Amino acid sequence: MSIVVWSLLLTAVAAAAADPTPPLQVVLYYESLCPDCQAFVSGSFAEAVARRARDPERHTGALGVRHRPRRTAPAAGRFSVSTAQAECRGNKLHACGVYLAPSPAVSVDFSICLESQMAGEQCAQQTGLDWLSLTDCQLRRDTDQLMIPYRDMTDAARPEIVEVPTVSVDGRQEHQGQMLDDFLGYVCSVWQGDTPDGCPPAR
Repeated sequence: MSIVVWSLLLTAVAAAAADPTPPLQVVLYYESLCPDCQAFVSGSFAEAVARRARDPERHTGALGVRHRPRRTAPAAGRFSVSTAQAECRGNKLHACGVYLAPSPAVSVDFSICLESQMAGEQCAQQTGLDWLSLTDCQLRRDTDQLMIPYRDMTDAARPEIVEVPTVSVDGRQEHQGQMLDDFLGYVCSVWQGDTPDGCPPAR
């Protein structure tokens, strides 16, 4: 099984710059070509990201790919992927998007586009990334090196990641059903500072 780890410092969705409340640390574990992952990333998660602060400096994040494979050459960090090759290529494309994106916000938008099942070249054009550079990165053997930190991050997760998508907010994985159904609502409910502009009105 291949797992993608998306680590995102979510700055209150659209919190005022004057709010001193620290950002929520959101980690999303998902895999390429996973229908449930695609539904969440392109739906509930994308909605929350779309309501982030207008100031791009207040939206930071990183995404990477984690294969849960057979490791064939530990010293070299090489992997033998045990999943379908199409999924493996998809995970690598996500990782390359992070590596080549000029900012974390662009890499997040690129990945959301991919999870919306749009063509990779179209997503590159939409987010301003160079498609030839992305495909070159995707096909290189040394791209596995980009995935190693995310493999380690997944292995270190507690509780252990056993299914995807799984979301962690500030290191906690409770309330998965609520997070997956209405991620924006969940983020707004746990935010400790002033209510962000992007949150729905309190009932």
